[in-house]
Amino acid sequence: MLLSISIAVMALVGVTLLWGLVRLRKGNAQASAAIRKVQLEDLPALVDEGRKGLARAYGITIDFADREAAAWILDRLFADQLKLKDTFAKEGFYWRFVLPVGALVGEFICVHAHGVWKQGPDGVFMDIPLKNGVATCNPFDKTLKLVNGYCAKGDLYAFLQLCSSPLSSLDGAI
Repeated sequence: MLLSISIAVMALVGVTLLWGLVRLRKGNAQASAAIRKVQLEDLPALVDEGRKGLARAYGITIDFADREAAAWILDRLFADQLKLKDTFAKEGFYWRFVLPVGALVGEFICVHAHGVWKQGPDGVFMDIPLKNGVATCNPFDKTLKLVNGYCAKGDLYAFLQLCSSPLSSLDGAI
């Protein structure tokens, strides 16, 4: 009897883990596909959606003129990923947060690192002018990496601080 219960519990845990993995992969794939469809003309509406979502769900207004505070706000959004996802979720697209939050990350880079949005075959990306050339980054992909666990706590803050540091110290792709 104990053996049967143990096997049933292990099977339930296994099914739950498998279900979770499938949901993560589906959400990631859906978000990646949506990122690739973003056009330059979509960006102002996404930034506005991001601002309104932060005000509604978190009671905060992001002021990009305050570099330090804006970087901390963006970084701390990822402390509670469920709340972040719930804030921007749409019917059938739970991971939609990557679009407005990625646009806010891009807005920070525009303001503080003079980043310029560009349209590419795989969606939009940013060029950041450097002393000896241009660095390329993708704020939407960075946002997706943060929720997928490819970055540690505080990595977005460090990334934003690096992007907005004196340009003479930067060289290469970010």
